[in-house]
Amino acid sequence: MPDYAKIPRRLHVLRALTDHLRTIAPDNGYQFDLSGAVFRGRNHFGDGDPLPMVSILQSPRPLEGLPPPGNSAVHHGPLELLVQGFAVDDPEHPTDPAEVLMADVKQALGELVKRIRDSRNMAWEGITRVSIGPGICRPPDGEISSVAYFWLSVTVEFTENATDPYAVPAA
Repeated sequence: MPDYAKIPRRLHVLRALTDHLRTIAPDNGYQFDLSGAVFRGRNHFGDGDPLPMVSILQSPRPLEGLPPPGNSAVHHGPLELLVQGFAVDDPEHPTDPAEVLMADVKQALGELVKRIRDSRNMAWEGITRVSIGPGICRPPDGEISSVAYFWLSVTVEFTENATDPYAVPAA
């Protein structure tokens, strides 16, 4: 894989979310450990992948933000994501572990909502807003997954400048 000298703002946002979800671990008050099991852009997994695990995907039908004002290359708007999580199922109640895993992910994302709100709506890693959907859990089905899983819609808003899409917030 190339060693990218510059990272686009969108990828910076996705990496920040990935790193944040990797803090889900029992030592941090969660029930699951995702410290090494959060991926970006992967929608196929196999027997060699860890369980539980989470993947952050961009929605195939993205929302459109407000159009930039005339003669402006700056766009502030939503990036619609789908967070998909996989858990080992319970033989009696197959989706129960997926429900708990989704709750851990929601709690971690809720911390970001609180950070942004508590900082008087200032950005966190360039993100100015996080919206979390209700989510849905499904049992193993053989078509999508051989284990119980969840889907959770997450929308993050940030500003991107088309004249410099690599500009990232200062650390």
